[in-house]
Amino acid sequence: MQIAPAGKVLFFVGVTCAAMFLSYLIDDNFGLSWPNNAVRNWQEFGFLKLHGRLVPNPGGYDAIEHPESYNGMSPFSLYPVFFAAKIFGWTGLGTQAFHVLLLAAVFWGIWKLLGRDDLAMLVAAAAVLCPGYLRWPKILDPNTLAILPAIPYAAIVAGILKKPEFTTADGTMILILTLMLASLNWSVAWICGPCIFLFLGTPGLSRRGFIFLLASMAVVVPVIAIVSMASKFGLMHPGSSASASALAGNPAEGGPVSAGVTKLIERIGGYTWANAGYGVGLTTGRAFVRLAFVNGVGLFPLWLVFLHAVTRRIRTGQTLSWLMFIPLALTMADIVVMRNYFAHHPWMSSPVLLVGIIFSLALVRAPHCAETTKADRVPFKIAMTVAVLCFAYGSVVLACFRANEMDTLMLVRLVRQHTTRSEAIVILKKSDPKTAGLAGRLEEPLDRRIIVADDLKDLAAEKDHDVILSAVQLNGSLRLIAQSTAHSRFRLSGLVAWFDRTIARRRPGDRLDPPGTYFLYAPD
Repeated sequence: MQIAPAGKVLFFVGVTCAAMFLSYLIDDNFGLSWPNNAVRNWQEFGFLKLHGRLVPNPGGYDAIEHPESYNGMSPFSLYPVFFAAKIFGWTGLGTQAFHVLLLAAVFWGIWKLLGRDDLAMLVAAAAVLCPGYLRWPKILDPNTLAILPAIPYAAIVAGILKKPEFTTADGTMILILTLMLASLNWSVAWICGPCIFLFLGTPGLSRRGFIFLLASMAVVVPVIAIVSMASKFGLMHPGSSASASALAGNPAEGGPVSAGVTKLIERIGGYTWANAGYGVGLTTGRAFVRLAFVNGVGLFPLWLVFLHAVTRRIRTGQTLSWLMFIPLALTMADIVVMRNYFAHHPWMSSPVLLVGIIFSLALVRAPHCAETTKADRVPFKIAMTVAVLCFAYGSVVLACFRANEMDTLMLVRLVRQHTTRSEAIVILKKSDPKTAGLAGRLEEPLDRRIIVADDLKDLAAEKDHDVILSAVQLNGSLRLIAQSTAHSRFRLSGLVAWFDRTIARRRPGDRLDPPGTYFLYAPD
């Protein structure tokens, strides 16, 4: 029996609610990243006042007078987040409204690419409930927010290319869609190859339309990548310090141009295979272990689905073509080429691989997409059971992740609940040197301006909006506002220790690891 339309709606709503719960489990919806801070600055100071630029100033401090613009990433990736939160503000969801919309778009895209049958709907549910799908978009990473829309993009473009006749209007639509996707961020380049081979292996597509798509990508994507790189190195703003750093040189090194090229090569090496930048202290073995573990665990349900589809095709006597595996192979190649970048942020690789798996799965299932077979009809009870199992699996994985981040989460909760965004956080170096050493890394997750002072005497005369944060109990004329305690923390200490020791193997200081107990004080 096929799932009824009402059952499909109920199924989608249930999957969406389950995914949003898992999303909450990651960070309590605090938004611990610089992109979240940039969106909050737009909301607080005005999108137009900040000229739509990525201004992640923590706490909004000096966001208007001295905006710290984040170069190298496209601000377009965060525009949907801002406008979704604004349009659906009446729901109280905030930026979660964007995650719901993104989930709906990805769910629909997977369902469409895989044949619009019950099994396709089940695969879409498994995908959006995967920890690998949920984890990295939660920080609003521009790379990921540019990658995941490739799934609905491919579904729409495939529908256009399947039309009997490719018209000028169709070409215009493809060009607009490609421009929109590419403008999200330079990382769209990672999925251009997989997308092209998806269309190349899909039967019944217009050859003329496919050639036009190739030409559009060949022109649009490199331009976006070049502009992003120029922005990254300050070449878009000649007067900036980044530009001076990139172009400055001395006669012995061959002048500014030579020094600029050298700087560019060094930065690229830091993202790829050099022992610099993201690659400091990183080995190929360590990178492989991190990436294999995170993607094996984070995308486990999808790996099972892909294996089932391949074995089913073999079992039914159908041939397997090497073309079917190219989209997945190319996304793996992206990760290999940018080893340092992905190994430093292993969860960032999961959405990239997810796109590769879905595109390859679409090619493996291509013969079933024209007509729904009996085997592709899934009873409602089976569909719900599989979704519940995926939810349970995601809950376990993300609970372990949460345990590993609990010290940071508790500190953020303490600060966010007992201070306003405009208040500065003061850390006393003599009393609490460990936290003072973390000051530069705490501003982003706390979304507060942090001031490090030697002692109370060094604080500015105006202290009305200063709150003192300390990992040690302070004496004197200080009023205790609130404190966190180690007893209230949830820990899976043995599993977390094993992961840190065996899988992550981070260098000391490579990961934010604040002390467990904190106190907030207000100067009298």
